[in-house]
Amino acid sequence: MIRHKKISGSREVADLARKTSSSGLNGKEDSPPQGPPTAVSCSGSSSEGRIYVACDSFLMVNVNPSFSYHAMHSLLKVYGTVLHIRLLYDKDFPSNRCYVMFLSCDEVRLAVEHVASLPLAGSGFKTELLHSRNISDSDTDYIPSLFDHHSENSVPEVRQIPPPRWFVAYYRNGSENFIHASRYLAKEIGTILEGNQKKYGKGVLVRAKDITQARMLQHLPCPTDSMFETVKAHPTFDYSKGCVYSQDLYEFPEEEILAMCPSSVQKVTKMRNSTNMVLLTFSGSTLPDRVHIGTINIRVRRFVSRPFQSFSCYGYGHGKSSCKEASRCGNSSGLDSHF
Repeated sequence: MIRHKKISGSREVADLARKTSSSGLNGKEDSPPQGPPTAVSCSGSSSEGRIYVACDSFLMVNVNPSFSYHAMHSLLKVYGTVLHIRLLYDKDFPSNRCYVMFLSCDEVRLAVEHVASLPLAGSGFKTELLHSRNISDSDTDYIPSLFDHHSENSVPEVRQIPPPRWFVAYYRNGSENFIHASRYLAKEIGTILEGNQKKYGKGVLVRAKDITQARMLQHLPCPTDSMFETVKAHPTFDYSKGCVYSQDLYEFPEEEILAMCPSSVQKVTKMRNSTNMVLLTFSGSTLPDRVHIGTINIRVRRFVSRPFQSFSCYGYGHGKSSCKEASRCGNSSGLDSHF
């Protein structure tokens, strides 16, 4: 049960604000000059200056129970930016209550002046100005900005791609002594953990132990007198690919699916010739068993790409443009010259 601290003088504050506003608009030219207005807060205190109502929230009592959060937000957002909405149906209170928080005090005053004429006002409808600091937070609060985040005009989130951890240091002459190469790398980037380097073709495969060492490998100098010609991130070891199957997700565009994914997902691709397969590219070489996408907790299956195939000879390992074999029939594997 939410307990709120009742603020004395809240109705007097609203009445005073309305009276002052109307007097400023409807005052005649021959009326005597007004004295300086009085500043009033929610607690009813006053001081010289301008009118100021330090209330950014209000309470509605006897709200129409047929209104959902979304319908209520659609009615209230015309008066300003709604930050929080909370509906309460509690057995200890005979009436329905609704707390609404706006971005500014002026928006709250405008809403209070007009909300009684809206369809959400039930029998015996009442309002009361409040300050948000007197209303405790709740996990059940409706936050409109969370649902408006994926609007058509929203800017896609720019994800920070973590630096790669796997690198290949290529030898300048094609081959070098592996022990000398290991000592050279340790002198340049610091101690390399056991098992984090090994021979790899015409170079050395190195796994950085932390981000600092990864940055050093990215910018490792390779002068002409060094044994290494260049250092590059490994093309595949720094990410893993997994696929999920969901018709619900497939209906969304790729940008919106990515926005719903955790930060470990760097890329989303909806597979062609499919109605429910979505390919996820994860940072890191470890593929998770399951992933939370929006409100869905879904199983991740390892993605196995189709092998490279020539559609001329139908062999594997090369494409049609570089195929040097004789053309064959895709059905019978017979040479085309036989037909």
